[in-house]
Amino acid sequence: MKEFRYLRLESGKTVSEIQADCPHFLIWNLRGNLSEHDRDLFDHPNRWESGCVTYAFGLLGKEYARSWMTIRDWVKAWNSFKATSKQMVKLE
Repeated sequence: MKEFRYLRLESGKTVSEIQADCPHFLIWNLRGNLSEHDRDLFDHPNRWESGCVTYAFGLLGKEYARSWMTIRDWVKAWNSFKATSKQMVKLE
């Protein structure tokens, strides 16, 4: 999301150009599931009222029918799990 936002606002690329240059972005799958209104908002990051991360949590919340705070907690738990797993590998 942050790289998309940068490419859209700072580089001035269109959504089509970004999609052609970065087809590996996972956000394209999510964007395809958005309503027309949400897709239009997604395509214009300068209209995102909240920060990039909070906006992303909100989109994922709509996708999974959960609040953005639940999504945030899932992400925190996943990041904690990854950090713990890395520490365990280092100890072995």
